[in-house]
Amino acid sequence: MASFSCSLCGFRSVSWYGKCPECGEWNTFVAATGDGKTKEEIRAFELSPLAKIKSKTGERKETGVFEFDRGLGGGFVLGAVVLLVGEPGVGKSTLLLKSLQNLKVIYLSGEESAEQIKHRAIRLKLSLDKFFFSDNTQVESILEGLKDKIRDFDVLVLDSIQTAYSKDI
Repeated sequence: MASFSCSLCGFRSVSWYGKCPECGEWNTFVAATGDGKTKEEIRAFELSPLAKIKSKTGERKETGVFEFDRGLGGGFVLGAVVLLVGEPGVGKSTLLLKSLQNLKVIYLSGEESAEQIKHRAIRLKLSLDKFFFSDNTQVESILEGLKDKIRDFDVLVLDSIQTAYSKDI
């Protein structure tokens, strides 16, 4: 089984993270080297009173669509993943486009063409200047391509997650 570790603090996981859950640094996860059978050392067990946990409530990106922001608890949490689900054709992509009109967005689509998304944005009277599109849904390509660009954007949309794939799987 593949594993990943943070190049700064050494935190290990079977999943890749954009932001290390241990030290909070971005883009530090790398594939672990070796045969994959290395054992993680037993970590010290620590308890922290919730009253002493630093709150990051100010680190949200509001969309400006009141009900959408309310559903997200006040906007997007930086570094979080939001999964929007619903029946086909119910309007998930339209809701996303409308809700993200005030943010700088990377829109990856494996289901609709750039032309379809552009026509929907025009129909919704959205400015196209803050939306950037790609039809590439290969995970390795996305990670490599966004390595130096992701901090220039507020939100990354993958429409839809079931179209994403890895070259190794």
